Amino acid sequence: MVKLEKSLHIVEKITQIIINLFILAPLITFFLAGLGSYLANGGDFFLWIAAIPVYVWIILIIISISILIFKRKQEVDISKHDLQERYSYSPDTEILCQAEYGTYTAANVPYDGILWHIKALNNPSLEMLRGIDKYDSLLIEIPPKCPVCKSDLFERLSFWGGFLWECKRCRFKKRTSLPFLIAASHALAVAKSKIRDDLEKKDKKHLKVG
Repeated sequence: MVKLEKSLHIVEKITQIIINLFILAPLITFFLAGLGSYLANGGDFFLWIAAIPVYVWIILIIISISILIFKRKQEVDISKHDLQERYSYSPDTEILCQAEYGTYTAANVPYDGILWHIKALNNPSLEMLRGIDKYDSLLIEIPPKCPVCKSDLFERLSFWGGFLWECKRCRFKKRTSLPFLIAASHALAVAKSKIRDDLEKKDKKHLKVG
């Protein structure tokens, strides 16, 4: 079984190499023809290139573009069927470990037209032990929510580059250059900043009242 898997892996790699060679066919032909012409004709790089009929270049370019389109479509189709997991993210691995003991939704924060659930730890001992502010121990839930119907969004590759986030319920769609994880890190940073500012404002009000 292991030998079969290794053999399949080798075949897959060879197939990818062949596909990439077909994609680069116009450039490879141009380079080899130019190099051969340069060596055979005393430095004239373009003599053999000019001798190649135009229709040959057109065929090579069409093959290259067709393979690129097919390859990209295959990648997009595969991404459509990827399973999506729900998880919480924090840049602090210690906070992620503490999140295994449970979290709760502390706030719903809109960011870049999408709704994100901000999570807080059920066990506040981490803040006390490390002496950190509570907002620094916040996490963010992935996937984000649809801004229209609040359902989970799904992420897949976009054919023209980047990602497409879509809602399976109301068909809301958003094209973006960022995957969920990177966008979530940005949204979490913004959420922490807003919550910190709100807490500071409350503290100032209490001081004035006092």
